[in-house]
Amino acid sequence: MKDYPIIGILSGIIAVLIIVVVSLAVQVNNTSKLYSQMSKIKLNFEEQVKKLTDQVAVLETSNTDLRTKLESERNTLQTKTETINALNQEIEKLTKLKETLEDNLKDALIRKN
Repeated sequence: MKDYPIIGILSGIIAVLIIVVVSLAVQVNNTSKLYSQMSKIKLNFEEQVKKLTDQVAVLETSNTDLRTKLESERNTLQTKTETINALNQEIEKLTKLKETLEDNLKDALIRKN
């Protein structure tokens, strides 16, 4: 090697290049593994987002249905309340009429006696 110093320099450069290539290969391998893991995680997140989006759609439909049913029940309750109020007014009228008739009957019985 003393006779050919260029061979020593080339050997050193080749050794450094081999170390650099091996280092780059390890980094590429690690990067590839990391990319694969990140792709799996991204796919998992996308699936979860799709599931949640589907659940939101179902819940919104259910919410709309429940609101419609609630409105219908409110209308029914209002109608029944109005009917009950009307019946209570009729009961009051009939009670007053009954009292009037009872008073008239008492007066008629008293006059007759």
